[in-house]
Amino acid sequence: MVGGGAAALAGLVFIAMSINLSIINRDATHKNRAIATMTGFTAVFMICALALIGNQNYQWIGGEWLVVSLAPTITYIRVYFRSKKLAEAPWGSALAASTRAQLVM
Repeated sequence: MVGGGAAALAGLVFIAMSINLSIINRDATHKNRAIATMTGFTAVFMICALALIGNQNYQWIGGEWLVVSLAPTITYIRVYFRSKKLAEAPWGSALAASTRAQLVM
């Protein structure tokens, strides 16, 4: 059930990103968050799919889960530091911060 939910959410996020692609491409924070979200949902789906493979002992399942979990972990860490480096604002979206700055002027 978790794998099906992750696949459904990944599909919905993919469609939402396709609709708002120009906005996501303009802001590095949105782009990095989109990458992390898709990586996370895909990893959850893959972990659930690997658990359904028959005739595995718990060591194999744990090893598969560890290997699959490394991809989103590395992605989240990379996205966090990249967003922090590229963002104009200490929190939230750099695009929102620049829009607020334009409104003040």
